[in-house]
Amino acid sequence: MKYLLIACILIISFSAGSYIIGENNYITSTYDLKDSERQKKDLSRLSEKNLFAFLHKKTTVKLVKKHKEYFKSKPGFELIYSAKGDLFLNGKEDYAFIFYDKKKSQITILLYNESENKYFELYRDIKVERELTDCHYSYFGTLDYILGNEIIDSETLLTKNPEIFMNDYPLCKITDILNDETFILNSGCFAKGVSKNQPLNSLCIAASFVYNNWECLLYDKSKNRFKTIFGQAFSD
Repeated sequence: MKYLLIACILIISFSAGSYIIGENNYITSTYDLKDSERQKKDLSRLSEKNLFAFLHKKTTVKLVKKHKEYFKSKPGFELIYSAKGDLFLNGKEDYAFIFYDKKKSQITILLYNESENKYFELYRDIKVERELTDCHYSYFGTLDYILGNEIIDSETLLTKNPEIFMNDYPLCKITDILNDETFILNSGCFAKGVSKNQPLNSLCIAASFVYNNWECLLYDKSKNRFKTIFGQAFSD
């Protein structure tokens, strides 16, 4: 039995990080592995320079009251970016928040379901299923970890002009990828079985702040989880 359980877990490593795919094809955040310690130190250093505090102040002021109150109640969360849209497919205004967790020294992707009035951490409270198994598409750790790397690489810009970073570097978006010119669908990679006959309102995370690289997740209401449905990794 012990060997069967071991066989059900596949560990995949890439140049920028690792993640674990369990027996249900669910992804475990790279931050939950030892590989992430170096990145955590770099993120902590940026936080100590008050770079995230600046972004937090500028980002939270634009939020509606209930979300302002939420982050006010979480002093260890430094909000870096937010996006809104119909993510949970209920015709509501849901949110995605990207924040730095000072206690855990990591980037977290937090999702808000308007219909349920609840917040969920991606990978932990709500699962992600990997679907791009047959695509010629490279993973570089989980999406929270990818964002952490890109933020660290943007330290010079963050230090010199954080306003430009905020305005010119979208970390994520909630959008119908079939009608968003950001995505070059014919050159990207769709998961098997994805229907293009209806809107694909997805959470899309920037896999690069320099190139037009994205990875998109679609919510499955029947199973209450996300699945990776599209990725593109190339320069403009």
